[in-house]
Amino acid sequence: MKNLKNIKETNIYVANLRMYNNGDILGDWFTLPTALADILEQIGVDGSEKGGEEWIILDHENPYGLPIHEYSDIKKLNGYVEKINELDGAVLDNLNAILNEGYEELSDIIDNDGSNYWFTGAVSGEEIAQRYVDDLGGIEQLGQQLLERYFDYDEYGRDLILDGSFFEGDDGNYIMYSR
Repeated sequence: MKNLKNIKETNIYVANLRMYNNGDILGDWFTLPTALADILEQIGVDGSEKGGEEWIILDHENPYGLPIHEYSDIKKLNGYVEKINELDGAVLDNLNAILNEGYEELSDIIDNDGSNYWFTGAVSGEEIAQRYVDDLGGIEQLGQQLLERYFDYDEYGRDLILDGSFFEGDDGNYIMYSR
């Protein structure tokens, strides 16, 4: 079952356009998804009117950056919200950060269910590296060239000296003692 704490509501304020144009506002806030017929009934618009549905979106609370404007198709917005609500909790928790990075548009994320993102659970670069290497199958999977690029010979040599395996000779060269 979906963890509902992950889902942020998308709300739109829809008003009766005819009344709005006459200087009155008859409208209400609706949490998407909400059936268009229910919205129209609530704001006093007969959806079967000759000339089409006369409504306007005057405001919105849009946590996921949906393309909402005055005359957005509410049925399409409902579809977007339904698909967003089906995303994995980790995707929902991080959707704003994901969108801000700009790798994909919201429609792409919805289409691929956020499967292009790996949620590491790591809180530091060191943890990222450890988990990534583990996910690859171990350090031996990285390859010699990559390992040498990241291996710190200076630090490793200092540690070998400090643990007593090596000592400096009279001529300045290091000597290893082994039994």
